[in-house]
Amino acid sequence: MRHASPRLALAHAAFLAALAGAAGPAAAVPSFSRQTEMSCSACHTSFPQLTELGRVFKATGYTLTARRQVTDQQAGRDTLELARSAPLSAQIIAASTWVRSPGAGVRTGDVVLPDQLGLFYAGQIAPELGAFAQLTYEADADHLTIDNVDLRYAHELKPGGRSLVVGATLNNNPTVQDLWNTTPAWGWPFVTPGAWPGMGGNGALVDGALAQAVVGLSAYGFLDEAVYAEVGLYRSALVGVARPYTVSTPGLVDNAAPYWRVALQHDFGGHLVEVGAYGLHARIAPGFTTDAPPLPPPGGAGARDAYDDVALDAQWQHAGPIATALRGTWIHERRTLDASAPGERPTLDTVRLSGDATRGWLGVGAGLFRTTSSTSATFGAAGSAGTSGALAELTVTPWENTSFRAQYTRYTRLDGTSSGASGSNAFSLLAWLAF
Repeated sequence: MRHASPRLALAHAAFLAALAGAAGPAAAVPSFSRQTEMSCSACHTSFPQLTELGRVFKATGYTLTARRQVTDQQAGRDTLELARSAPLSAQIIAASTWVRSPGAGVRTGDVVLPDQLGLFYAGQIAPELGAFAQLTYEADADHLTIDNVDLRYAHELKPGGRSLVVGATLNNNPTVQDLWNTTPAWGWPFVTPGAWPGMGGNGALVDGALAQAVVGLSAYGFLDEAVYAEVGLYRSALVGVARPYTVSTPGLVDNAAPYWRVALQHDFGGHLVEVGAYGLHARIAPGFTTDAPPLPPPGGAGARDAYDDVALDAQWQHAGPIATALRGTWIHERRTLDASAPGERPTLDTVRLSGDATRGWLGVGAGLFRTTSSTSATFGAAGSAGTSGALAELTVTPWENTSFRAQYTRYTRLDGTSSGASGSNAFSLLAWLAF
């Protein structure tokens, strides 16, 4: 373990310049780059994969800045550090996707511009307080909605000369606050088009099912940039649903859902290795019917569906002339469906393994995804969530805020059946620009 202070290290311009010069091309939220006056490649290998410096920047609340601030002090304490311009950014994604067998009469291969349009507030708000907040327009839905939000407070302590960053995060997507690219919110595959067939219709609750449907507050500690621990609670905060919530509101978290995360990170001479675990427990009320009068779920008015998620993850990164990374995660979910399907106790296991290599402006990557489950009618007509496939990608990044991607996804099993799975095989072209 190293005992250097992240904030002290980040304060040295020479150190920052060396890091920025050593990393390969990247793409990130440009307002962070403007705030720090560093290139995107200082904190990213390729979007959104974080370097070690990028993880420190996020853990310390997005507050590192090299720009002149409007400042004030009262009673010897910094009470204002305000950027002279708002930390705003935008991104636009254009895409075209060809599906092998889209269905009779279904057209494929159309160019969508924008496939996604993102607006960001990303940067320092006050001393030790920063935010990453995103609004996203999606062409398929034809509306602008709140996307990932991560509001952070962070403070560095120095017990015994060591560095301990302690903080709190208020966010709307379990794992969006995570520092590694192995957990679902910022995990592989990193950028996909709206028409991408996906990785199956059944996923664990922690695997994005609660994204933008909850708000959570968690506390974390990051010791010597090597040991990380976090605990928090999430409550329902449904977007586009009338308040106050009623018994007919589906998908409400009962009370609060606890979330936890632990990780160990070590630098083996330029080879950065992380191993960790994370999990979530939630009791969900499926909601009454909309009949008049409303009818309770099959298990009765007071019954709830319980979801217990436990996951392991690991990542290896190497910075050099060829920036390389390997990552993987395994998610196990046990469901006790006392409300929606009394007597059903299905289980779900998801494995994702991926890797990539980037040299200069050219990158290649590939990964495998596999979901298995017990037999249950709750998984659909096939009675299984079984899905497996692979994705390969070629990335061209002529500038750090512009990239072009070609992706091919092949399926061997989809939502419990192998028959016809290859009909969802897809080829996509994407253009990504951030400014």
